[in-house]
Amino acid sequence: MVIEEESMQPKQKCLEGMPNQASTAGKNRQTVELDQKLERLSRVAYISMLALDVWEDQDAAIAWLARPNQALNDQIPIVALRS
Repeated sequence: MVIEEESMQPKQKCLEGMPNQASTAGKNRQTVELDQKLERLSRVAYISMLALDVWEDQDAAIAWLARPNQALNDQIPIVALRS
């Protein structure tokens, strides 16, 4: 949640512009591939922000994202975001 300085009221984040796989019908292949890449990028950004929230340290969050995780069947979290 983002706080506007002027009003100090919460401002809702707008995700309307974010690609949605279900809305790719009728688009050309290049556009669909770009939409899929943007979706993956948004997933990585979101999980990275959550990791930073949990670890409260950028280096620790990056290390967690880059190392095999037993809870993920020894997958690397950042790699697991591909699917």
